[in-house]
Amino acid sequence: MKKIFLALVIAAVLGAGLASPAMAGDSINAYCIMDGTSAIAASSNYSGTCQTTGGAISMERVSGYFALDIRDMTGDGTMKAEYQCSSNGQTWAEPEDASDIVTGWLKTSGPGSDGTGYVLFEPEVTKYIRIVLTETGGADTITPTVYMIVQ
Repeated sequence: MKKIFLALVIAAVLGAGLASPAMAGDSINAYCIMDGTSAIAASSNYSGTCQTTGGAISMERVSGYFALDIRDMTGDGTMKAEYQCSSNGQTWAEPEDASDIVTGWLKTSGPGSDGTGYVLFEPEVTKYIRIVLTETGGADTITPTVYMIVQ
């Protein structure tokens, strides 16, 4: 009887150690925010996805890991990326304590100085999220390729 109980305890402990978020059925999704084919004019912003305008991305079944994958930004402007939250996918607000995801991003930013980088962020709990990209330099345009990675 003691051997059976010990075997069950060991199986439970080992099984618990194997349950990482990825193994628990969570998936990793990449949402195209901007595909590098459109420019954001000086002092303007963009909030959408490659598939839709408005940019509502459902946060149902998300474990809570978020990143922006910024690729090959071109243009001489400066980019800021932030997020907004919504309970219905129509009315948007930036959370009171939210920090910008990235500010001052240039075509020479990132670890390789080529406008490419991977930036982690932690948004508040929400039903929908959208990413807002803004050219903040005031004089030049930017043409970024940006994906939001979510698990």
